[in-house]
Amino acid sequence: MRNHGVFQGRSQPPGESEREGPRVLLVDDLAESRQMVREFLEGEGINVVAEAGNGREAVSVVQEQHPDVVLMDIRMPDMDGLEATRKIKGWSPDTQIVMLSFYDEPDLQKAALRLGVFEFLVKGEAFLRLPEVIVDAWEHKASLERWEEPGQAESGASDF
Repeated sequence: MRNHGVFQGRSQPPGESEREGPRVLLVDDLAESRQMVREFLEGEGINVVAEAGNGREAVSVVQEQHPDVVLMDIRMPDMDGLEATRKIKGWSPDTQIVMLSFYDEPDLQKAALRLGVFEFLVKGEAFLRLPEVIVDAWEHKASLERWEEPGQAESGASDF
């Protein structure tokens, strides 16, 4: 599976050799949108491990499933994507969040980026970039985790 779709020609992040690819949570209040994105991502070899219909569900699923990447809609009922991102990043700072919106509003983008989202994409124009952005986010998460492994700080400090 790693030799097709978005993975073709890419190397696996160090420490991730036992896995096929990023574990992704889809968060969107529209079930049809989630289904369409799931089918597209799975066709590219991306492992969609769960779905959520709002931010509150997303926070719960992140705590249970520990996905690598959350693909998060920004405007949803019950809890929006910004508040869910704030909670997820507070609990699991290495979880990478890719924010999606129909709204190309600079203020929303700035707010999302201040909360630590990996990337903010406007729905429609960026759809075909999703697999690449998700894999980039996964690779970024793996690089963060390498720095946090026990013994890394000690061995890195002696190199200076």
